[in-house]
Amino acid sequence: MERTLAGVLVFLASGLACADGLQWVAKDTPATLVAGGGSDALSFHVCRADLGNGVVVPGKFWTSGASGGECRIALDGQERGLAAFEVLAQRSIAEASYAWVPGHAMSYPQRSLIGGKAADGEPLLVCAAVHAADGSVHPGYIHDENCVYGKDGGQFTSANYVVLATNDAGVPTTESAQPATEGFDPGSILASAGVAALCASKEGSCMRSLPDDY
Repeated sequence: MERTLAGVLVFLASGLACADGLQWVAKDTPATLVAGGGSDALSFHVCRADLGNGVVVPGKFWTSGASGGECRIALDGQERGLAAFEVLAQRSIAEASYAWVPGHAMSYPQRSLIGGKAADGEPLLVCAAVHAADGSVHPGYIHDENCVYGKDGGQFTSANYVVLATNDAGVPTTESAQPATEGFDPGSILASAGVAALCASKEGSCMRSLPDDY
């Protein structure tokens, strides 16, 4: 049974600084980009690519070095780079806020950001996952009980991730929550070096505690 995560909404409404809404803008648009992860060498931001026929896939991009300026998405077992894409940016709107919230096995809070759509019409929520081999954090999308992301040309999945939630009514979000499954340890996700670095990129950008019934 789905449960309302009121604590998440209270956190988003009052626990973060005001005027941090979200918007999708064309690449190269001057804007404050939303941090979505990174590695020792690069900072990753959230992007999405329109593949046609209604399919829009969230992924990651960075601004310098190899493949800089491409939206890297995971699809059909591989990581692809696309030159045409949108990026997720902050927008100034009163009382709006966002946060990365720990998730596990298809769990997510109310008002999780819908960043795209699969070929079958499934909404694709924006997530970010830790790559276990090196601790880097990669933006992607939730599908089939995992956060799906690309790295070094391959497609990877993780059952533990952070998902982006917002109270900004100007972007599409989920209405209800999907509760976490048994055995979920959000502390282990937030304590990982990569996610800790993501959380430190902007004060209050991660929800560090969850309601008891999450």
